[in-house]
Amino acid sequence: MSIGKTESPKQKKITFKYFFDDRIKPKEGKFYPLYLQITFNRKNIQIKEATHEGLPVYWTREELEGFKDGSYDHQGHFGETAREVKFNESILERIIREGYKKQGDKFSLRNIKGKLKLFRTPVAQAMEQSILNGLEAHLANNLTHSEFLSVFDETDLLETINRLKDTKKNWKEILEPQIQAKLRAFNAIFLFSLPYSERDTDMAFGCLFYHWIFGNHRENFRSFLNAYFEKSDRVDFQYIQKELSYPPNRGQKMLIDEFSIKQSEIDHYIEFIDNQAVIGE
Repeated sequence: MSIGKTESPKQKKITFKYFFDDRIKPKEGKFYPLYLQITFNRKNIQIKEATHEGLPVYWTREELEGFKDGSYDHQGHFGETAREVKFNESILERIIREGYKKQGDKFSLRNIKGKLKLFRTPVAQAMEQSILNGLEAHLANNLTHSEFLSVFDETDLLETINRLKDTKKNWKEILEPQIQAKLRAFNAIFLFSLPYSERDTDMAFGCLFYHWIFGNHRENFRSFLNAYFEKSDRVDFQYIQKELSYPPNRGQKMLIDEFSIKQSEIDHYIEFIDNQAVIGE
């Protein structure tokens, strides 16, 4: 049994127990889906463990025992998923502590899976979906039906903008100012993530809403953007340019070139991100 306990004796104990459902046939003969039972304040709930990409976690019995013993600090698939599981545990504990602080004994574990999903969501992903949701109706009203079908991709903002650029000469004029401002906010969070991605352990899983709401990423975001506009040596511009030169980031580079972020809009970018967290709740 892997158990997480708080250090303060004044707080109620939270217990995390990881297990396999032996009724389920193992994958490839030995890999079982991982489950977690959470117990708090004489209440419990069971959830299926998943990665931040939403994929179920499959372990062998040996890996589960290694996790319980704390011997998972190594490279490879098991080490990566084990660190995600432990990170999920820290998110769950924070959700429970904050929920109980606000609601007392009325706090329920029933909605914890939805909360976990929100806090594990990358900020950039939520921003992209929000922009796409608004862009769908806007493009439908400003393009012919055939143009809309060829341009709009409900899963990919950068591809949608790229197609629009190729389809209409006046493509930027089609995008109303509010949408353009949101695209600049999307560029800002992308730039923020790059200089920290390989150097800051707090960014090991990217900028998630957990970091934004409970961590210090809101303050770090503002600090980074101010340093960016001041051309401060706290920002590794060479690293940013190298990342933007890679083929997978060409669409993002185009968006940054077309919709340059503005220092005067920093508060608006933060407000936009905060709103996504409220919507998610």
